[in-house]
Amino acid sequence: MNLRSLTWIALVLMLISCSGPDTTSRDQRQGEIDSEDKTMLIALVRGAEALWDQEDFEGALHLVDHAIEHYGQRPVLIDFRCDLLFKLERAPELLEATMLLEEIAEEKTPWHYLKIADAHIFLGNKEEAIRWVERAVHERGFRKYKVFDADRYDLVRADPRFVKLLDEILEDRGIGQPAKDFTTTLMDGRVFTLSSLRGQVTLIDFWATWCAPCKKELPNLKEIYAEYHPHGLEIVSIGLDEEDRLDAAKEFIQENDLPWMLSLSGRGYEDEVASLYQVNGLPSIWLIDRDGVLRHQDLHGEELRINVEQLVNGSDT
Repeated sequence: MNLRSLTWIALVLMLISCSGPDTTSRDQRQGEIDSEDKTMLIALVRGAEALWDQEDFEGALHLVDHAIEHYGQRPVLIDFRCDLLFKLERAPELLEATMLLEEIAEEKTPWHYLKIADAHIFLGNKEEAIRWVERAVHERGFRKYKVFDADRYDLVRADPRFVKLLDEILEDRGIGQPAKDFTTTLMDGRVFTLSSLRGQVTLIDFWATWCAPCKKELPNLKEIYAEYHPHGLEIVSIGLDEEDRLDAAKEFIQENDLPWMLSLSGRGYEDEVASLYQVNGLPSIWLIDRDGVLRHQDLHGEELRINVEQLVNGSDT
């Protein structure tokens, strides 16, 4: 742990200690917290996030564990703890934390099941890993197939049950099939239909201002657009901010000077295009070739750039 990490930990723990001793019961700590405690909790989480960015996962885990001790087993903290234990590959603790997250979280997501599967993968429990992946796909509609490219899934990759799951996802996503057509109203008032871009390479980007990974990907999207738009790339962004965040979303778009087509219905995940494409997590990026065939989903970073270049050059079929 470096000096900067130790400074973060000392600062945040000092802030918490200044708030006085914790005399509340566990049940009380599971409920609402006052504004002062909320400020302290936010400071602690931000400190842990800063350590995450430095790849000091042990230091971040120390802060998160302290927060759990002080504020109780809140889903947001347990979720963060799961991610840190995953990075540290501390499998027994990860399995315990993921099972707890599934138990206490009000919103049940497929990611909870995937995290449980990851814990079993680290433990070498092939049967349990496949069982939880199956539950994520069949019970909670998990469809982000690129996740399974990770090396850790080598444990189950050749299993016929896993192969069948991937085939189900690809067929359901429509990979290799004509992209689902839609019509939507753009922010500038124009009516846009996807099929009107036949002959161009099209990138559909589902995003929201509350999505940190979406914002992180934005500079890459802007670079890709600047480089490949003159050669036939179009981007269509479908904003999934809800009505109460529309002003903030519009301000964000203006500040970042986004040059491509944008739609912002204010309906969140109930947006018609998001529903058509069964989007249930962000960011969600879809790549369509010049013939209108869906080729890729959920690419990011350099992998996205490479695949855009291949489609623009006609070398990905």
